[in-house]
Amino acid sequence: MGSESCDGVCVVTQSRSEHCGACGQTCGVGERCESGVCLSACQGGTLECGGSCIDPLRDVGNCGGCDTVCPGATEPGVACGDGELCVAGVCQASCQLGFTECDGRCVDTTIDPNNCESCGVTCPGATNALGFCSAGVCGVGCADGYADCSPDGSPDCDVHVDADPTHCGACDNLCPTYANAAPTCDLGTCGSVCLADRGDCDNDPTNGCEADLLSDALNCAGCGIVCDVATPTCVVGVCTFIPFNTGTFTTAGAVGRFGPTQAMLDAAYVGTELEGEVTIGAQPGIQLWTIPATATYRIEAWGARGGTQGGQPSGLGARLQGDFALSAGTTLKLLVGQPGADMSGGSGGGGSFVALADNTPLIVAGGGGYFYVSAISDASLSTSGKTGDGSNPGAGGVNGNGGNGAVSTGPGGGGGFYSNGTWGTYNGEPGFAFVNGGNGGHDESNGDTVAGGFGGGAGAGAGGHGGGAGGYSGGGASGNGGTGGSGQRPASRMTS
Repeated sequence: MGSESCDGVCVVTQSRSEHCGACGQTCGVGERCESGVCLSACQGGTLECGGSCIDPLRDVGNCGGCDTVCPGATEPGVACGDGELCVAGVCQASCQLGFTECDGRCVDTTIDPNNCESCGVTCPGATNALGFCSAGVCGVGCADGYADCSPDGSPDCDVHVDADPTHCGACDNLCPTYANAAPTCDLGTCGSVCLADRGDCDNDPTNGCEADLLSDALNCAGCGIVCDVATPTCVVGVCTFIPFNTGTFTTAGAVGRFGPTQAMLDAAYVGTELEGEVTIGAQPGIQLWTIPATATYRIEAWGARGGTQGGQPSGLGARLQGDFALSAGTTLKLLVGQPGADMSGGSGGGGSFVALADNTPLIVAGGGGYFYVSAISDASLSTSGKTGDGSNPGAGGVNGNGGNGAVSTGPGGGGGFYSNGTWGTYNGEPGFAFVNGGNGGHDESNGDTVAGGFGGGAGAGAGGHGGGAGGYSGGGASGNGGTGGSGQRPASRMTS
């Protein structure tokens, strides 16, 4: 039997947890000894007795505890005598009132599913269902997490209400469906899961999975994954950028003293590398463009021509070029100069400006002056504006400021980078500075017939007096019979 004397007590070492297999070899907490080997302990209120798990409340051989095996042992259990039953761990001659003895145990046949109404009558179960006994009659009930949602009343128990989004937690409890998401049910609670390549990146389930993870540059391949290029593009879940080779910024068809609108730009850049990339900011007519990748960019700027009359050649704007190391994400402000008006008393051409968003100038090409009779005023290549021609002309601007209006005639001076030109004697409006929007000035009659070109060109005066051109430093207005001056650029910032 594998018995040994341990500390003077006869012990069955095949089943005693404190002497399992040998004296003093103790099983751990929660273990039992079976065939001299420590195993997991008995479960559900049972005890290990003689190598088996028994119910000490009902087992007639171990009623109240394990039976005595060896002489002199002091186990608390006792074997019930012949004909006795073990009821609640106590040997007694018969079952209490309301209980029936079945196979040596006292059972309640009104509720026992293994002895329903009489001993040995077992209540059968079904798929996802358990048999039960009620008032001595067998029935079938759905297992936890399942329900019978069939309209015919048959006990199918075929619906898993813990996981079915059409019957979540209860029959007919339909989980809501949101955009680009599928409803879910987890332990009877509704939820949702995003469809493939979609994400709920704003953590608001009511608007569904709003992010397209294949194309959203702010959530590229996953929520919060931001493409860090200046023109962010997410292509099939991979951050990239649109390569930029060359682009030509234009007036988009705008003429006169005001620049183009957003609609004009959108139409003008269709089919080019600038399509959809250029916007109008807070200053009307000034174009905004964001550098797509860190690189050295060659920028070429052309100032607009001045006005003329009678088919004569007009004063030409400057043409300048420079190379600039620019970082991805940098925003440029671009003003494309527009020509002066063609008629007697013409106006100055607008300068073309390229600057950073904080109004740091990069390159500025001055506009050309107005032609009158035989005098032509092309743009100057110094950083100071030209003085107008004729008698009593206005002086050109310096250090990025506007030119001066004529002393005794009507036209105003051209706008510079930092300040407007000054007024002429007879209210020929000067050109506006780049930082002030760069509009051209209206003519002496307070109209736009002979207005200066967008980019700081000044309006014309009466009697053939030309307004100054716009540029880094504005051109001066002409006196009697003269022409307007031209604008300039900051020479230290570019190569020409």
